[in-house]
Amino acid sequence: MIIFQGDPESLIITPQSFAALLGGSFQLLLIDCRSFLEFNTSCIRGAINVCCSRLVRKRLQQGKLSIDDLIASGSLGGARTPPSPKSPPAGEASASGSAESLGVQAAKGPEPDLVVVYDQCSDRPPIEAGDSSFLMLLMQRLVRQYKAVRLLQ
Repeated sequence: MIIFQGDPESLIITPQSFAALLGGSFQLLLIDCRSFLEFNTSCIRGAINVCCSRLVRKRLQQGKLSIDDLIASGSLGGARTPPSPKSPPAGEASASGSAESLGVQAAKGPEPDLVVVYDQCSDRPPIEAGDSSFLMLLMQRLVRQYKAVRLLQ
């Protein structure tokens, strides 16, 4: 199944474009697909970690797990809440300010203007038929639910 009709490059957002959006009035949802350990070593403030396990992948494939539930479990089960400006955690990415001031939304709240997915092993969107990777499954579900989804290059 192809998840996107048209130019696959339009699913990509460059780091420069992403950084420019952080200071704007956009509501962003940043989903970090790296492992729990990598996420906790360093992450962009306000990101939600949704690393894959066999069970999560199977439930996504079977349609038994909604994208809202996956995002909510990521925001509650290991993703950091935005730290207060007084005590930034060690290893935090260099972005400054709270998630709200950066325009990165929490899992609950208004629908985001843009959903950005980060997976350090991917620099191209998964668009090939037969690709059953976690990133492919996640992007399929996100494209169905949100109006603008991009993969951070």
